[in-house]
Amino acid sequence: MRHAFRSLCKSPGFTVVALLALALGIGANTAIFSVVYGVVLRPLPYPEQHRLLFIGEWSQQVPNMSVSYPNFTDWRDRQRAFTALGAFRFHGVNYVGPTESERLTGIMASHDLFAALAVPPLHGRVFSGDEDKPGAERTVLVSERLWRRLFAGRADALGEKLQLNGDFYTVVGVMPADFQFPAASVDVWLPLGLFADGYQERRNHPGLYCVARLKPGVSYDAGVADIKGIAEQLAREYPATNAHQSAAVQPLADRAFGRVRPALFVLLGAAGFVLLIACANVANLQLARAHGRAREFAVRAALGASRAQIVRQLLVESLMLGGAGCIVGVVFGVWGLDALRSLLPANVPRIDEVSLNAPVLAFAAVATLITSVVVGLVPAVHVLKQDLRATLVDGTRGSSGAGNRWRAGLIVGEFALTSVLLVGAGLMIRTLSNLYSADPGYATERILTVNWNVPGNGSTDAAQRPAVIRRALDRLATVPGVSSVALIDPLPLSGGGNQRIYYVEGSRLPEAGRQPSAEFFQTSGGLFGTLRIPLLAGRAFDERDSATAPKVAIVDTRFVEKNFPPGTDALEKRFVYGSTPPQEDSDWIQIVGIVAPIQNYGLASGLLTREQTYVPHTQSVPTSLTFVLRSDQNEAILVPAIRQAIREVAPELPIFGVQSMEELFTASVSTQRLTVFLLGAFAALAVTLASLGLYGVLAYNVGQRAREVGVRMALGATPNSVVALILRHGLKLAVAGLVVGLFAAVALTRVLGSILFGASAFDPLSFAAVAVGLTAVGALACYLPARRAARIDPMITLRAE
Repeated sequence: MRHAFRSLCKSPGFTVVALLALALGIGANTAIFSVVYGVVLRPLPYPEQHRLLFIGEWSQQVPNMSVSYPNFTDWRDRQRAFTALGAFRFHGVNYVGPTESERLTGIMASHDLFAALAVPPLHGRVFSGDEDKPGAERTVLVSERLWRRLFAGRADALGEKLQLNGDFYTVVGVMPADFQFPAASVDVWLPLGLFADGYQERRNHPGLYCVARLKPGVSYDAGVADIKGIAEQLAREYPATNAHQSAAVQPLADRAFGRVRPALFVLLGAAGFVLLIACANVANLQLARAHGRAREFAVRAALGASRAQIVRQLLVESLMLGGAGCIVGVVFGVWGLDALRSLLPANVPRIDEVSLNAPVLAFAAVATLITSVVVGLVPAVHVLKQDLRATLVDGTRGSSGAGNRWRAGLIVGEFALTSVLLVGAGLMIRTLSNLYSADPGYATERILTVNWNVPGNGSTDAAQRPAVIRRALDRLATVPGVSSVALIDPLPLSGGGNQRIYYVEGSRLPEAGRQPSAEFFQTSGGLFGTLRIPLLAGRAFDERDSATAPKVAIVDTRFVEKNFPPGTDALEKRFVYGSTPPQEDSDWIQIVGIVAPIQNYGLASGLLTREQTYVPHTQSVPTSLTFVLRSDQNEAILVPAIRQAIREVAPELPIFGVQSMEELFTASVSTQRLTVFLLGAFAALAVTLASLGLYGVLAYNVGQRAREVGVRMALGATPNSVVALILRHGLKLAVAGLVVGLFAAVALTRVLGSILFGASAFDPLSFAAVAVGLTAVGALACYLPARRAARIDPMITLRAE
């Protein structure tokens, strides 16, 4: 090891370049693996997570829809494969504190959910079955974070009262800090059964999902078969609501991380390619260095060293170099991890928990060990094949043929890997460009969104909701700088969606379970002007559409195309939400306007085809809603004014989730933006390493062929012909690697399919751009040593020989 250290110090240029290349490769992999491990690979904080299943309902129209409450209770009572099966849904609450109100993230949960997850409370207890039913005493579980904030972590906080949505709840338990189900932002858990009276309609799917724990010894397939068998029974028993419906089952971990897993593994693969390119570069440097040390190895052999001892010495040097590269790489990884945290969207699961921990350091150590051995074995194999005795007798540096073939092969590999990375980056750049140039159907500039919740209990009675909402709209319209204001529920790009089945007057009755469904929006009349959604025919909502007036709706062009023959005037046509004609004629909903379709779930979601319907908030009063305000005013000035305006209308109902539409749009393409940034960074690093590797090989090759070049020039070769000779040699390697890489990219880029938009995995423009660009980079890397070769003085070279 002492000798290895001295040997590396004697070649400071080689050592620094090799160390930096390895550090960059190891650092990139360490940073990306930290995120992959922290988000995807680290076990969930539940015992035996492999036994936990996430269950929704399935239909042809909505493959993963929420669960009807009666279906949930039937599943729970009839199942035989699970120790527990619980349900939950998001349920934000307004908390009235000692000084002011605030919005808390709440969850309605059945008592079975905590049994399924098998996580005991930090203090107190969870709900009992008796508390999980209508009319029971109101109890609540609080998060460890909220417990410390509201009660200063006092153990005697159990039994305290919290005013939530106008009702008082008794705190019976505190959940551990790592219990973040179903999200890290959850503050309180309320008994689902308290609200069950409102969910008894079997055709209603109110955002419920289930979690079940398999019994010991019961396989995943057996659990799926059990729950789907019950769904088939319910389809026979309740054909009007359950026909052609089943259960959608997946492991809980897949549900939690499936959305971000493809992008993270793509990035981890890209980082791995960078490490391979770095390895190839260092191996090339090692080969050149080993070739220069051929006489040294021959002398060692003459003094009694075996080939195994020489190979061991090379491996020790490589391991020492790799160890130093690992230390520097981990430092780079820490810096890269900080940058990744700032780049990753906030909705990535567990991103706040990502850190440099023992598994990540173990990964860095294993990556270093493998890298060092690979890099050390390349020159070691070259030494094993070399005739050391002949090298010593001839007094030369040994034959370079085998070494040149190794170096050429490594350059081809570097350019092949670089080609794959560049194609991937090109496809993602096309995707991001397509997303930003696509029309979502509404304006995003100068729009501020403000969430509000008006529950129908407590101090705000359900009958008062329309008047409270009206006063809020009127007051917001007077805020300085606001040119227009409207409300909508759900807000486009917010991740929420409401679907309702419908029946169009005069159409054939659909088969049970195959009814068409449409997106359902509750809005005010100013929405289409505020968001610049084109009104193509008819009118917007206005004062005529009161609670006692005939029911009306506005539909999009998809709704018209699906339900009426071409050329039909859809205005004044009628439909109803439900699967059959209504009993009362007044229940029909008349179409009064037609608008262009919008992208509700984001451009990259793929959920773009369902027709859309809008109803006035005066005729279908929302509980949760979003105000959309058009203003040129600075957000820092506008938000306090909005907060004060709402305080004047209802001081106990806080606003929350204030965001601009541009921020929502940016968040909706965050996965693509992150992938573009990191793939682009990795591709740029790969191009740099590959071009430096090609330059180094050719520069070394020119040095080895100095006599040959001198003889050629002495015999009449021109500088241009010498440049052409070297260029041909280098470009052959670059083009060979490019061809191999493009063929590999055709297969490997298919993994990007789930995050591409408007571009196929085989995009001719991306492939052509990579071919031209990488060839140009290769030509530049070849030209510099070629020009140096053309300047060789043949007389000086021949005299030296």
